[in-house]
Amino acid sequence: MITSARKFPLKGYLLLPLSTFAGYRGVDRTPFDPVILESEIHISTETNNKDEGISALYPPGWRKRAYQLFENNRVNGAYEGISLLTNIQTAREIKEIIESHIGYHEIIGCEIYGLENNHLLKIPQGSNSLGFDIAYPGGDFYSAILNGLYINPDPFLLKEYFHLLNEHGLFRSAILLGDYLSHFRKQVPSEMESEFCIYKLHLVASS
Repeated sequence: MITSARKFPLKGYLLLPLSTFAGYRGVDRTPFDPVILESEIHISTETNNKDEGISALYPPGWRKRAYQLFENNRVNGAYEGISLLTNIQTAREIKEIIESHIGYHEIIGCEIYGLENNHLLKIPQGSNSLGFDIAYPGGDFYSAILNGLYINPDPFLLKEYFHLLNEHGLFRSAILLGDYLSHFRKQVPSEMESEFCIYKLHLVASS
């Protein structure tokens, strides 16, 4: 896993399906991102140009169109695996293409910061604010909030922190994230060396 925070902050938009855990609305819910599905790629398609992207492997259809749009509008310089789009218009176009095939998705405005910035981040204002999550920088977007307080919830973490979450299952203030992560790592030793970063999230209207 990449451990350098030099590329933070990152800003863009995520396409996220609805959470399967009631009350949680963070990033750990499989953001839409071009992937290779062996059952769907065009077996006869060959490309030696890495710049063509994953979309070049697919035959004409909705997935190829959505992947092309994504690849042409991905945030430059992002960590590998962070599925950020540069603009709302593209996010809305992709949303319209994919939803009849893979279900409803939300457009989430996303700002990603290193943990060292937690004391600098202001509490978000406005009805569209979702709050702060703390999760892996890409990959499976493993969230310390979801996995410490919703999936196999830890009794100590529940007692000390669950009441501090907002109505979206996220922290209202980034100040709390450092302490929470420290306790989470003690309760889940397998995550002691894992890299986490801060996600500041807000909901974007579909149109």
